[in-house]
Amino acid sequence: MARKKLSRTKKLALCGVLSSLQVVILYFSSVFSIIDLTLAALTVFVMIFSVIEIGGKYPFVMYAVVSTLALIILPQKFSAVVYALFFGWYPMAKALYERFNPVVAWLLKFITFNVSFIIIYKICISLLGLEAEGNMDTTVYKAVMLILGNIAFLMFDIMLRLVITLYRLRLRKQLGIDKLL
Repeated sequence: MARKKLSRTKKLALCGVLSSLQVVILYFSSVFSIIDLTLAALTVFVMIFSVIEIGGKYPFVMYAVVSTLALIILPQKFSAVVYALFFGWYPMAKALYERFNPVVAWLLKFITFNVSFIIIYKICISLLGLEAEGNMDTTVYKAVMLILGNIAFLMFDIMLRLVITLYRLRLRKQLGIDKLL
């Protein structure tokens, strides 16, 4: 069945609603700091929905709006920084990378993650004042964090692929989104 083409007005309205949803999720991640990274990661699903259903420049506009609002209004900035430097734009990068052969795609994904991870780490240390506590050797700490981060990223990306496939093959129709949009 052919998909309906959304009008520009409907796309903008949907972007506004999805952007608001992401800001609310990020606000909760700021308030409940014990699950801040988990809730920030949850925004990826909203962005994936926008990439699949709206496409074009609209997910980029959403990313810019949500990043700006989160950095301005969130009381705790960690979630906003992580969103702005990784979770917000990764769904668009993932869609682009997966057009290449799998080896190149995974290489690009890991380069993207590691560069983002290092920048986020440096910002958290220098601007937000977050550091490793105790007597840990910072070199060992950094290496362990990078290794664990890459393992978590691998599992995260595989899970995203499964969720995207599930959404496209089953959930879209079961939720009636194919009729709605």
